[in-house]
Amino acid sequence: MNGARDFDFIHGHWRVAHQRLAQRLKGSTEWVRFGGTMRAKSILGGQGNFDENVIELPQGRYEACTVRMFDSQQSRWSIHWIDGRDPKLDPPMYGSFERGVGTFFGDDVIEGRPIRVRFLWSQLKERSARWEQAFSADGGATWETNWIMEFQRVSEPVIELRQYKIFAGQRERMIEVFDGKLIEGQEQVGMRLLGQFRDLDDPNRFTWIREFPSMQARGRALTEFYSGPVWKAHRGEANPLLEDNDNVLLLRPAVPELALRSPPANARAKPGSQPASAGLIVATIYYLWKDPAEGFTEFFQARLVPELATAGLPVLGAYVAETTPNNFPRLPVRQHEKVFVWFTQASDASVYEKARVGLNARLSKGPLSAELAGYQERQAQVLRLSPTSRSLLR
Repeated sequence: MNGARDFDFIHGHWRVAHQRLAQRLKGSTEWVRFGGTMRAKSILGGQGNFDENVIELPQGRYEACTVRMFDSQQSRWSIHWIDGRDPKLDPPMYGSFERGVGTFFGDDVIEGRPIRVRFLWSQLKERSARWEQAFSADGGATWETNWIMEFQRVSEPVIELRQYKIFAGQRERMIEVFDGKLIEGQEQVGMRLLGQFRDLDDPNRFTWIREFPSMQARGRALTEFYSGPVWKAHRGEANPLLEDNDNVLLLRPAVPELALRSPPANARAKPGSQPASAGLIVATIYYLWKDPAEGFTEFFQARLVPELATAGLPVLGAYVAETTPNNFPRLPVRQHEKVFVWFTQASDASVYEKARVGLNARLSKGPLSAELAGYQERQAQVLRLSPTSRSLLR
């Protein structure tokens, strides 16, 4: 790709330790230290990326963002910084990576004085990275480093919501193979099987959810499992039952506190046994016309979660699309849709239906229903999911 993947390391969520000179190009040796966060994602089909920064200056926090784009004809990146306190594009920086170090140059004016600016990306590891900014007032003969960011990756779990279309009449056989032979092998390599379900509205759909500690862990675990002995031993039983297995959403928690909390692994029923109760899990896939971070996540937490709880439908978890490129392309995923997925729970289908009707009646009496519809691009998909005997979520 001639450098188009150079910035893939940055995708995800980071804590940032900042050091910045108190004064720039004035001989200062006083460094001011403060914290921050950064979240980055791929854009333009992998030809660019976008990050959002929260910068916790001692005198107050502010937000900023970066747009990076790769020019395949010139094999170089352009970097555009936007400071939220004065929202306009800073002069661009241009450059590329060589031997693991990214070097970028641009021109700017500081206090009426033309300067050269240099960015350096270095020490790029799976969970850490370093960025430095330096200014030169003499055309690049000498440089003063004035800002350093040390990045530490924040591990965020990701889940796959998998809706498999099974050949007619073969769903029970699929559940028998999956629950009996494929759960432990996946968990042994670092995945967590949260739930396996019969879709009450489609007799030929088998839905399941698996979780990974991070995107990096996902790539390793999937590679190990699908090249390992368990899958090789049983793929001949599972694959002929699948009519389609490409309906997969790769998701991350909308906010950390809305990640699914499942029972411990020892709560899983043993093969062939039957737990005391089944229950019902309901997954709502809400299709939005803009990114959930642009208002809907906050709206959901503040307005919808209390309403759902009052209706008797407690929110178990809520997720948005994970935009980091699929690191196991052998299994395709639906990654670039603006979705917001939440999971609720009821004791059975009749209890859920009564709660749903009551919730809709209450929402229709106020402005909440119209506000909710204002975010919506198309009709939501609601999955009424009956747990199999070995599902942790139930």
